[in-house]
Amino acid sequence: MSKVVERIYRNLDDAIKDWVFNDSSPYPVNWYGWSKLTSLFVGQGSEKGLFFTLNQDIFIERRSGHRPPCSPRFPVDIYNHHARDFSTEHFVVLPKEDAITKAEQDFMDHAGLSYIKLHGSYGWRSSDGSNQMVIGKNKSEIIAREPLLKWYFELFQKVIAEGSKKILIVGYGFGDQHINQVLADGVEKYGLQIYIISTKSSPELK
Repeated sequence: MSKVVERIYRNLDDAIKDWVFNDSSPYPVNWYGWSKLTSLFVGQGSEKGLFFTLNQDIFIERRSGHRPPCSPRFPVDIYNHHARDFSTEHFVVLPKEDAITKAEQDFMDHAGLSYIKLHGSYGWRSSDGSNQMVIGKNKSEIIAREPLLKWYFELFQKVIAEGSKKILIVGYGFGDQHINQVLADGVEKYGLQIYIISTKSSPELK
């Protein structure tokens, strides 16, 4: 199953790397509109801009150069070079427990939008050599075993718990209980306001 999942993501990345934005593109993504939207969340001065994602593809890395704090840099220059091939020899290994202090400092030192992949990524391996994508059942347990992902999730919880936050949700189906619980606690305890972009009608979405 692990090999099947890796093959699926490799096929997805093959489609992503050939992406172009024009009317005849088979993969029409208005990157300029997306960039304009995310620019609203960059933050100003010492205020942090945060982009949390459950997606595990590397489209954002290929197009914008965003790299999650303290995740190893891929050894090939795929950032902003979407047509480069990406294969298993380019995979990186995530840091262990003793590297989390560096992750925190990396995050604090970063200006602009911080891109946080809560469920890992295609191209990431755990220190034991396994693929580090949080898929299937027992997601909370998988996250808890990987120091960097555990820190990412704690950061998500901490930001929500700071109070009076607004979160814009795009493309999330609300199928992950551990994420839903943080959002519910945010609304009930910390004044979180949720905004959702969806193709569904309001009654259907509700």
